Amino acid sequence: MYRAILCFLAFLVLGAAGCVGDDGLSPFGDDDDALAPDDDDDDATEVPDIEAASFAATLVGEAVASPGSNPETAIEGRFHILYWDDDDSAPTCRFDYEIEARALFETTLDAHCRACAGELAIEASGPRGFDGPDACEDLPGGVDLEFLLAADGNTEDLRSLLLVAASAVVHDDHELGRGLTTAGVAESYASAGFEVEYFVMVRADGWLGTEAGLGTIARSWSDSGHLPMFVIYRDRGEDEPSLRGTSYLAGLWTLAVGGPDLPADSR
Repeated sequence: MYRAILCFLAFLVLGAAGCVGDDGLSPFGDDDDALAPDDDDDDATEVPDIEAASFAATLVGEAVASPGSNPETAIEGRFHILYWDDDDSAPTCRFDYEIEARALFETTLDAHCRACAGELAIEASGPRGFDGPDACEDLPGGVDLEFLLAADGNTEDLRSLLLVAASAVVHDDHELGRGLTTAGVAESYASAGFEVEYFVMVRADGWLGTEAGLGTIARSWSDSGHLPMFVIYRDRGEDEPSLRGTSYLAGLWTLAVGGPDLPADSR
């Protein structure tokens, strides 16, 4: 199940994500509900009690020369999976993945998604590229989400992402779910010096939509059933079309982990 959290500062190369929970501070809801320390809280070898994961990415795009008239962008970047325990100050550990992606714009998309401006597909992911002091090592069973990015994985969640232009939906203030709206998200990013370009939709029948429970909290805007999962944003004042230049992806929701229902190849 997802926790209704807006992560409005994505994890970049130099820092950690800041998340807004029910009180504006904690990534897990009420930050007054902290776990009491046990007698072994000084034991550095204790396996961390990871409760949730969040997502972010840095994307660098270049225009692709193509015989067709539709804009196409080749993207390289780094995708981050951040794992959290009950401490809201920084992630417990993180995995980074080098990725290659491709974005198509003004192409024929789902007829029921008239607001969709394009499609983004993560086509390949390389080995984990982060070996810093907060790199994840041996994750407990039911926690590792690498299968979402694996080239031979058993999900299609990140292989076909629909891009909804923020300019098309912010003024109407569409509901995203659990009290989040398009205008509210855009305002949160703007207050931090960023501009939302796209809301990113995932398939409703994928692992995120069904097994992870996104369909129980996120609201679909169209008959296609795609669900809002991410935003793509960039520094305010940078005006690069079609995901060219540097932009950033961040999750709208964090995913509760640690249960028994992750695919077997994720353990």
